[in-house]
Amino acid sequence: MPKSGLEARTIKKVSRRIIPYIFVLYIIAFLDRVNIGYAALEMNEDLGLTASTLGLISGIFFIGYFLFEVPSNMLMHRIGARKWIGRIMITWGIVVILTAWVQNANHLYILRFLLGVAEAGFFPGVLLYITYWFRGKERARAVALFMTALTVSNIIGAPVTTWIIDNINWGGMAGWRWIFVLEGIPAVILGITTIFYLTDRPEQAKWLTKEEKEWLISEIEKENQGKEIGKHSSLKNIFGSTRIWRLSFIYLTLVTGLYGIGFWMPTIIKSFSNILTNTQVGLITMIPYFWRNSNGLVGTTI
Repeated sequence: MPKSGLEARTIKKVSRRIIPYIFVLYIIAFLDRVNIGYAALEMNEDLGLTASTLGLISGIFFIGYFLFEVPSNMLMHRIGARKWIGRIMITWGIVVILTAWVQNANHLYILRFLLGVAEAGFFPGVLLYITYWFRGKERARAVALFMTALTVSNIIGAPVTTWIIDNINWGGMAGWRWIFVLEGIPAVILGITTIFYLTDRPEQAKWLTKEEKEWLISEIEKENQGKEIGKHSSLKNIFGSTRIWRLSFIYLTLVTGLYGIGFWMPTIIKSFSNILTNTQVGLITMIPYFWRNSNGLVGTTI
């Protein structure tokens, strides 16, 4: 059944306003999460880090993320998306920038944990935000387009980040330190922009006409009412479900592989040859992500 003019126009407006913006935010988010793997090309030697130490530094991020993910989402629902997502980005950008001045592994342990705390609500918060604006039938496409940013982040981030290592040493500060400054600043800037750009709910959207707002609000409310009538599962039923545990285990293995590659691929590639520059390592690193994206595959992560 073809969409009505009002329906098509409203969905198009909402998609154009929201999806490209959150797409860019996720590019920055993922890059700031994994850029330590590129910094390790020079950082490990400067700070005397072993491979096992780097692994713990990389992984401790997820402890803070795990502990604060749900509380952060609850606060976003209460405070509003634009302020809360903006706050998340500003604080994680500041933590990334501060990482440029670390002097030892202990400093990295602390800052990586704080980065997890700061960024915890971003991904689930954006997914929740999408439910405020899109019905179920449009939501899958919106989420898929948003998550494509993961692959694009690697395609852009790998060569840019390694180029910074080789070419930026302003003020006598090593290139790997400038990675955190130059890639943390966009998060702060976009965090400030988010506070003014995003709209919390459809009823507050000045960029929609009255007719468009009323249609979208009624459609979202109608869908939410249908969910409330449906069956609710208790926490006991959820944790007792073998299907959920099986899917959780599958996702665990997927994410373990994903981040294992993300954090370690630059170092592994560099170990193959002592004549590769860091920039060349970045160009090689982007190849599998470019191939993946060109074949229509979308990355998945938290």
